[in-house]
Amino acid sequence: MDNPSIFYPILLKYLKAGIFYVKNPAGLDPAAPGRVQERLVEARLINNDTAIDAVFSLGPITGEKGHPWLIAIRNFKIGAFTEKEAEDDFYYFVTSAEMLNKKWPVILQKKPDFIKTVLLFSEEYEKRKNDTTYIGYRGLDPKLLPMVVKKAHKAGLRVSVHIETSSDFHNAVLTGVDEICHTPGFRLDPMLGDSRKKESYEGRTDIFMINSTDAKLAAKKKIFVVTTLGGTLKAIGPVRKLCDSLYIHNLTMLKNAGVKIALGSDAYRSNSWDEIEYLLTINVFTKTELLNMFCTTTAQTIFPKRKIGYLKSGFESNFLVFDFNPLQDIMKMKEVKFAMKGRALMIF
Repeated sequence: MDNPSIFYPILLKYLKAGIFYVKNPAGLDPAAPGRVQERLVEARLINNDTAIDAVFSLGPITGEKGHPWLIAIRNFKIGAFTEKEAEDDFYYFVTSAEMLNKKWPVILQKKPDFIKTVLLFSEEYEKRKNDTTYIGYRGLDPKLLPMVVKKAHKAGLRVSVHIETSSDFHNAVLTGVDEICHTPGFRLDPMLGDSRKKESYEGRTDIFMINSTDAKLAAKKKIFVVTTLGGTLKAIGPVRKLCDSLYIHNLTMLKNAGVKIALGSDAYRSNSWDEIEYLLTINVFTKTELLNMFCTTTAQTIFPKRKIGYLKSGFESNFLVFDFNPLQDIMKMKEVKFAMKGRALMIF
């Protein structure tokens, strides 16, 4: 990242959309510990009154050639970075407790703001771990997740886990992670690619359906769940109906249990507005609930130790101003009249 200013258009896009807080759950930092955060701060692109505030996990902990291996391969092919640079940086392949113990000091040396790990069809871990068919479509051994959580919490770091299935959700909740990234079934079976764009889908949805016991336990443990469902806006016909039915079930189960639901995009060039737009179509949440999820719950899971997300005495004075009532048309909130962040007034 010799020229951090290349990120300026994306970061400005966030601000103009009324987004102050950003959480990056995976990335590359090949040169030096904390370099990504430090360089962006030095360039005044993040973490000041006139910029977004951001946190980074850097590389996720996953299984051997597990997710995000296929993303890494795409970057190898275009010369963005090499496999040598990516190893123990863009990802940490871990297959045993001994390997985790060995790599843990390396992970901490990178100064992550939080720890990201990956469960991907963890109910089939033994089946997938040595089968080349599943390269890129597998994750960490679920038996190692408790060890990751224990180490992270001891280091004062929260743990976010990528999940795909309801079994992944179950394993993550039992372990006591702090945040679950993705609603189960957010892309159906990932081995079908972007199945939402297909005309039909013959797979099962039961393996993605959250049960009430797990939802209640997630609420009890105060685990945040991030939606990442905005991509469903592109779906049409039978696939859209299938997705809507599944997501209505899962979100209703989480809502009724009292789980903290945050809005998050699965594409850094996009943002959480796609999440709101999609959720408005399935009517699981009221406009007031969506607004609270967007402005308060999401901020809390990104910066849990800060007093943000409320207009209250003692809280940071970060807010947006509109010339209309946002509850009348939430999507119009993208038309920010001006923003106040700390001591900075921003007019767009």
